[in-house]
Amino acid sequence: MQPKLWEQLSGPERFYFKMMDIETTALRKLDNYQNFAKAFRVGDYGVLMGNMEPNKARLKTAKEFKKSGFEIPEFGPSATRAVLYAIYELENEVEGDEVLSHLRDVLPTYHSKRDDLAAIAEYIARKREKVDETESRAARILHGLIRNERLG
Repeated sequence: MQPKLWEQLSGPERFYFKMMDIETTALRKLDNYQNFAKAFRVGDYGVLMGNMEPNKARLKTAKEFKKSGFEIPEFGPSATRAVLYAIYELENEVEGDEVLSHLRDVLPTYHSKRDDLAAIAEYIARKREKVDETESRAARILHGLIRNERLG
């Protein structure tokens, strides 16, 4: 992830991406999540978790967030949450044009953040390749939709 984009992310977003990176390794210890939650000043990291069992800890996937999670402080109104929702819709076979329309509705700053949204989708696609192939594929499709969208 580009440093410029990383600097713009909230603590919960940074936590989510750092843990997504760690999930590509075998270090799924709950202690790692707790320590990084403290480091990124995430009060209730449990709302971002799909499993909190020791040695099986993992983040929620886009499919697990579904339509909820927009109320999570600092994470809910973020570009990351909007991208996860778009990925969820693509996994549920919503048409690409409709997904982009929903993305614009959920994120009022969509047009000024298109490059960031594409970068986030690309990052998720890369990090989920070996962890969740379906989510990775949907993230790649979203990246392509954003990049190839005709504006005007």
